[in-house]
Amino acid sequence: MTVYTDVDSGERNQPLIELINSNFRALLTGQGQTPMRPMTATGSILTTDEVVTVDATAGAVTLTLPSCASFVLRRRVVVKHTAGANNVTLNPQGSEQIDLLSAGTGLALNSIGDVVELVTDNVKWYRVH
Repeated sequence: MTVYTDVDSGERNQPLIELINSNFRALLTGQGQTPMRPMTATGSILTTDEVVTVDATAGAVTLTLPSCASFVLRRRVVVKHTAGANNVTLNPQGSEQIDLLSAGTGLALNSIGDVVELVTDNVKWYRVH
């Protein structure tokens, strides 16, 4: 059985699984509408970032998350460790928290392929994936 997309979606007669797979491929390759920003050095994640890929080949990379309060319109960010044997650390602003970690404590991505999706309620960051 093949399930097709809704006729009002503009993707008429395209099998739903094919549409999902093509959107996922676009997300992973940086094609399509999802902005993807590659980083290779310590810096800050911007409020406009949705997907950040990190190459830690040259050394450990520390990324500072935007303040939860400033992330009002775009509440989700995905970070993926793509290369290098060094760690990628995500630090919250000041005393903000990521999940159950102590206030101000960073979250480490230790291996190539580690991915974290973070959302905020404008007070604290939460891991979704």
